[in-house]
Amino acid sequence: MLFTETDFEDFENSEIFKDLQLLSGSIKSLTRILNEYLKENSYLNLKGFENYLTAPTIINFNANKIEILQGKSIELSWNVENADTILLNNGIGNLTGKKSLSVSPIQTTTYQLIAENAFDKSEEEINITVLPLPIIKEFRHKQQKIEHGKETQIVWDIDNAEKIELHWLGNMEIVPNKGEKTISPTDHTNYKLIITALDGVTKEENQITVQVFKRVEIKSFVSDLDFVVETLPVKLSWEIENASIVTLSSNMQSDIDVTGKNEIMITSKKTSYFYLKASNELFSQNSEQIKIEVQNIPVFNPSVIPRLPQGKDLIPSFDLDFNNISDNILTESQLGFKSAMKSTKRFSLLYSLQKIFK
Repeated sequence: MLFTETDFEDFENSEIFKDLQLLSGSIKSLTRILNEYLKENSYLNLKGFENYLTAPTIINFNANKIEILQGKSIELSWNVENADTILLNNGIGNLTGKKSLSVSPIQTTTYQLIAENAFDKSEEEINITVLPLPIIKEFRHKQQKIEHGKETQIVWDIDNAEKIELHWLGNMEIVPNKGEKTISPTDHTNYKLIITALDGVTKEENQITVQVFKRVEIKSFVSDLDFVVETLPVKLSWEIENASIVTLSSNMQSDIDVTGKNEIMITSKKTSYFYLKASNELFSQNSEQIKIEVQNIPVFNPSVIPRLPQGKDLIPSFDLDFNNISDNILTESQLGFKSAMKSTKRFSLLYSLQKIFK
């Protein structure tokens, strides 16, 4: 009356199976028994009907961990027979058809698995302990930067830890939850705390660094020339130890960053004073000043140079007056043509002189 011949070919996915699950608990239990019968391949394996009219059996109810840290998850799993309904408390509810569940309790919790059918029910419990997370209340250095050869202290205070390890430069020391240690590193050093949580598995790390600095030392600062004419370059050189920043300063120009260098070429137009400023994060030092005297080159101005006389300016100018020449010097015959020769001789003399000085 209820079933067709095709319903039993795939009973759990048939429409009648779904409808029967909506009825009373007894009907659901009987439907479950029928489904168990249909799973057998031989009637010889079938149990008597009365064997199924018993309370469900919780074969096991387990958790992969019974202790966890806050915020962590655990896996609950179970194997149940002869149950129509499976429930889990703490507001989780119906888990029928499931075999496991991941949960994240925020505090210690008891989980109860309840398996039911129309005839009875069975229960099983698991207690999960939730452990507090480690708390690093303090982990610091009293001095983060120290001078080489000096001491400082590191301090720590940890709650909820099973074990605390202090590591530095390949060394390890197990320390109490609260303590202080005097240290004297010779170089920048990392100090690390490795904290094992109360679950004995989870670890947390925290690290601090103590920096060590030596005093800055300017061993030399020299120039290759102390006196130059302008435009002639001067080489400044130096030797410095333990400095991370080096700056060249002067009275004539802005500071020059010369970090990582040991010399520089400088050209100055005026007498200048130079000095070095060397520093690291803890110390600084200034060098003695170097004075570079600069002689200026005179500016050439043609207007102030006297003009040299030209050749024609060096030729004296004069007139020969033959009328006043003594008669004792000139004969009567010469006087006869004096007038004719007067202009000719002047011209010849001037022409000769001009050719010489040309």
